[in-house]
Amino acid sequence: MKQESFTQSLVKLILSSALIVFGGALFGAIMYLAINYSMPVKVPEIVRQPDKEMIKTDAQKYLPKDYSVISGSFLYYEDVDNDKTKEIIVVAKKKDKAAESLFILKKGMIGYGVAKEFSVPDGSFFEEMLVKDINGDKIPEIIYVYAMSAGETMPRTVQIYKWDGVDYTSLLVKNMILPYIARPEIRNWNQEFIRDLKKNGQLEVIIPDIGVYQVYCDDLGQCASLLKFTVYKWDGEKYAEATAEFPEVYDEEIKLTNELLNNSKTSETNKKSIQKYLADIENMKDNNGMIVYRNMDYGFEFKYKNAWQTIGYQPQLRRMVFTINRENPKMISQINFNILNYSEYYSLHGYSQHQLPDEISEINGNKTEIYKYDDRYEITFINAGQYAFDYQELDQNNKKILRKDWMYFDDFNMVLSTFKFIK
Repeated sequence: MKQESFTQSLVKLILSSALIVFGGALFGAIMYLAINYSMPVKVPEIVRQPDKEMIKTDAQKYLPKDYSVISGSFLYYEDVDNDKTKEIIVVAKKKDKAAESLFILKKGMIGYGVAKEFSVPDGSFFEEMLVKDINGDKIPEIIYVYAMSAGETMPRTVQIYKWDGVDYTSLLVKNMILPYIARPEIRNWNQEFIRDLKKNGQLEVIIPDIGVYQVYCDDLGQCASLLKFTVYKWDGEKYAEATAEFPEVYDEEIKLTNELLNNSKTSETNKKSIQKYLADIENMKDNNGMIVYRNMDYGFEFKYKNAWQTIGYQPQLRRMVFTINRENPKMISQINFNILNYSEYYSLHGYSQHQLPDEISEINGNKTEIYKYDDRYEITFINAGQYAFDYQELDQNNKKILRKDWMYFDDFNMVLSTFKFIK
């Protein structure tokens, strides 16, 4: 075995000694620091929540160049697509044009980009916007209200959208139409009518409607209507109508009616209107959110929605008239129920009778014949032409709307489906 030289042994001895000395010094230094100083803790960087001016500046920078941000309540900074990064939600107006859009701006590698644009018809404008979790899944929904034209008495359309993992999809079964409500205490719909009525973490969407009960008067003698309501609840997929499940929505109105009934200044005419209103509410509670119209003279009944209004019976035409949003000058849907046979109906209304119906079907076991007028009406005759429902929709100028543009035809079919003869 080869022996190490004296020089090699000396080098190893020196290196070993150096390592021992260095290691001891390092250990001593660590112990000294541990005993005499607390170990430093990394403090996360504090990022200031952007205010509305910051959001507006960023939004304006990344919007299409022909749009400018609308300030006020139309700016939100929320995570609406559940990716742990907040988006900018903003309403902007197109320059030199009467057009507004709602934009969702998403942060990328360099600044923000347009992830989604919600447009409304030209000439329309946004009135309200809310970004809030209303269905209880901890992801905010986007709720907005827009009006088709200027004027506080114009109707408005409500939309609710949510991220579904791929795109933003509507949570409505059909558009919600919000009529003008002439009540001094009602200002912001999204603050007053999106409520958790059942206290289960899922908020209901309530559409107040104008009734025909002109009894709510202030000290100046100005009167407004008591309200009817349509309640939409989250069913796991959409917001669907479920008014009958929420009788408590009428608690405030009933309290108001009791105050009016006990007020010596309330006229007898108003008291009769109040009593009719209360009877309609009880009727609605007992009939799945609908009101029963029953005619004992002719032996039939049918149901209509609680938000509709009964204009009344017109004896000269043997006709009962119902309207949807009658006081809404933009959208007036009218349903007439006629107790007439074929020849009477067509002679009174000046139509040429069809030789054959467009459709033949049954409603509750009763044969029906349906005549479709593409430019005006749909007429359904029941019981060999003894009864007729005729349906039309009118615009703000009282002109008849074409069939293809009808908004409430599903409601008309729902009324027909409830018709039945009674003993």
